[in-house]
Amino acid sequence: FLKRIVVDELEYTLLDLEEEQGKTAKLLTNIAEELRSVPIAPGRKSIGDLAWHLVQAIPAILGPTGLELEKTTAEVPGTMVDIQLTYRRRAAAAVRAIRESWTV
Repeated sequence: FLKRIVVDELEYTLLDLEEEQGKTAKLLTNIAEELRSVPIAPGRKSIGDLAWHLVQAIPAILGPTGLELEKTTAEVPGTMVDIQLTYRRRAAAAVRAIRESWTV
């Protein structure tokens, strides 16, 4: 009985994670290329920097759990499309790694 609860909870968590990743991917897709280098405020990081931070956050947040995820470079890719595609790839890899590694 308890095992079923844990399995269900993990599955609900993964479904929620996939939904949130989809929302983030949509947000990144809606950032126009010409906005990539625009700072969010004078003297602050650019929109592209913040978008790349979302990609970097995946292994930073999940890495301590023991999942082996590809690390990202500190250097922001040259285009928003590169950032968007990398986010989608890394987010999908994280869900796969959880499904394969976190078993009950």
